[in-house]
Amino acid sequence: MLHRPSSSPIRPVSYIDVPKITHYQQQQQQQWSQEPLISPSILPFELGSTIEDPVRGSSYTLIQLLGNGSYAVVYMVLNKKDNKYYALKCLSKANLNEYYLAIQQNEVLIHEKVNGHPNLVHLHHTFETPDWLFLVMEYCEGQDLYFWLTKNQDYKDAKTGRQYTENERLGLIKQVFMQILEAVGHCHNNGIAHRDLKPENFIVTVDHESGNVLVQLTDFGLATDELESTDFDCGSKPYMSYGMM
Repeated sequence: MLHRPSSSPIRPVSYIDVPKITHYQQQQQQQWSQEPLISPSILPFELGSTIEDPVRGSSYTLIQLLGNGSYAVVYMVLNKKDNKYYALKCLSKANLNEYYLAIQQNEVLIHEKVNGHPNLVHLHHTFETPDWLFLVMEYCEGQDLYFWLTKNQDYKDAKTGRQYTENERLGLIKQVFMQILEAVGHCHNNGIAHRDLKPENFIVTVDHESGNVLVQLTDFGLATDELESTDFDCGSKPYMSYGMM
C-alpha cells in the first residue's frame, strides 16, 4: 500500500513576456503582476532555460511558473519541436528510495488510466532523467477555481465585463458544478479516488468569444485505485473533514 502525505495549495505567480501570447494570457499578465512573487531561489529550473526530452528529442523552454506545491513545480513551457504550449510538472527524484519513486510512478499510471475526458487535464506523455520525472500535460489558458472565485469572475461576463443577472450567474455556477461532477464521476467510474478535491485543483477556462466555461480537474499526486485505504491524513488539511485528521 502506498501512503501519500498531504499536499499544499498551488499558487499563481507573476508573468514574463514571450512570443505568441493569447488575449487571455495578456489579461493574466495584468492580474498576476499584482500578486506576490514566489522567491526565484526555490525554483529548480530558471525561467528561460531549456529542458530536453532525451527520448522524443523535444526541447521545452520554461516560460512561466504556473504554481508549486509540497512535492512538485509546474511550468508553462514552449515545445520547440511543435511550437505549442504545455504544462510541465517536475518531480524531483533526488534522495528518494524505491518506495517514494513508486509513488511518483503511481501518479502517472493513475492519470493515464483516466486520460481522455474533456473535464480532466490531459497527460500527453512523461520522460525522466536520473534526477527528475517530468509530466508533459495539456496547458490550460485559465485559472484555478479558487483564484477565479476570489476575483469574483462568477459575477460578470469575461468578455464584456457586464454584470450577470441572478439567473445568468446561477446558470454559470450550474455549468461549473456539473463539470466538476463529470470529472469526479469519470474518475470513480474508472476505480480512481482523487483524494485531493479542492478549488485549487480545478482549472477554469473561459472562451472569450462564446462565453462558455470549461472546468478541468488536475493533480493526481494523491489519487489511488485501492478499494480500501488507511491513509486517513491524505489530502489538503484546510479541506479535510475532522474525521480525516
